[in-house]
Amino acid sequence: MINKALSDYLKDNPKAKWKDDFRDEVSKDNLDEIYNDIYKDQQGVCAYCEITLKWPTDDFTNDFRIEHFHPENCGDDDEHNYSLDWLNLLGCCHGGTQQTSRSYGKDFVGKRQHSCDAPKGNKILDNKILNPLSDLPVGVTFFSFKEDGSVSVGEQCPENMKEKAQASIDELNLDCLRLRKFREAVIEELRDSIEAEILDINDESALTSIIRKLRADLLMAEEKAEFHSTIGWYLAD
Repeated sequence: MINKALSDYLKDNPKAKWKDDFRDEVSKDNLDEIYNDIYKDQQGVCAYCEITLKWPTDDFTNDFRIEHFHPENCGDDDEHNYSLDWLNLLGCCHGGTQQTSRSYGKDFVGKRQHSCDAPKGNKILDNKILNPLSDLPVGVTFFSFKEDGSVSVGEQCPENMKEKAQASIDELNLDCLRLRKFREAVIEELRDSIEAEILDINDESALTSIIRKLRADLLMAEEKAEFHSTIGWYLAD
């Protein structure tokens, strides 16, 4: 559902921009409502890397900013206001650029470790990478992982989407070492959870039961688990 405050503002200010106009002029309540709507739509994770957007402890600040899938300041189309187009807005992490955020990896810093909208910048990638709003149907697997956290295009990725899937990894730097280490930690935690529950690793029935419980707990909640695609891959039937 399109946010009413945004659509009303756009109707009255057809040439306005998100950063220069809307964000500074609307009330805090209206702005918070937009962030909350996007957060709910994405079930709490970054549209690109799947890191948690709002961190519920004092360890980190929220890792959440508004990303424009089609860049708002690319200067390519004055007839369409991509800047305030609700269907062009995504919730994105800071891509490892902010030291106080969850996505920052203190041991893996610098531009080579930046991901998501940070390397994307103002490049027009509409027809090159996967659009999280339209190209990722539920139940379709696009990516595969290894236990070191690395990501690649999965064998089950639809053939007509494989080029976009690979471009998404490359353009958004989703296989950088920083994100690999985050995903590797998730995999290690899953492995530890399984080993702590099972008495006999060769008991296939018990193993299946534990894995199904973990899938239910982690993949069927109202908010998505951090790096849920990695979890889904590791816990696949």
